[in-house]
Amino acid sequence: MDVVSPTANQLNSTTLQSIDNPLMPLFALLREEGKIREKLYYGTIVDVDHIYDGDTIGRTISGEFHGVSVRIYPECDSGIVFDNDLWLGIECRKDGIFAVTKIRIAGIDAPERIPAAQGRSIESRNREKERAATARKFLQGLFLKYNKHRETIGFALRVYYDSKYGDPLADIILFNDEAYIDVGTKMIENGHAVPYFGGTKTHDWGAE
Repeated sequence: MDVVSPTANQLNSTTLQSIDNPLMPLFALLREEGKIREKLYYGTIVDVDHIYDGDTIGRTISGEFHGVSVRIYPECDSGIVFDNDLWLGIECRKDGIFAVTKIRIAGIDAPERIPAAQGRSIESRNREKERAATARKFLQGLFLKYNKHRETIGFALRVYYDSKYGDPLADIILFNDEAYIDVGTKMIENGHAVPYFGGTKTHDWGAE
């Protein structure tokens, strides 16, 4: 069976309630508080080393891609017609259809591990590299702190659309038995990211 990603209409109709996963209590809490109306997906990574930088989850290591595993449909149904307008890296497993993909955190911009060189001094680029390493370490710490699992690190994804880089753009919500947090908000509050909603990036991560 050839399996690619579902259409937007199918994604919208595949609600969290139709998928048995650990997000049910979190989903109910967020709806009760009026903080979410969109559908949530459940994503996992197996190691925080797979976090690329302060706003991107998923990276290639030694030629092998390690991305976010997102359950996008509850079962492999040969009668479903799919297209490839959002999800990449589709895998059909015994417990559903999964996308293994890179995820960019919506609404933020973090320093780059490989800063743009044009018109910048070596000192400026080095400062951005250092801030990128710090942002990545902080983000990794959040994923470890707000984690309910031992074998994988799970989290909620509120997915919007493809980013300009071709990757899904999503809010990421981390949670454990005690609390939940919006990752983008935490990154901004702690100085590791700035708000960003598209267009030209104006923040200078290499400034003194």
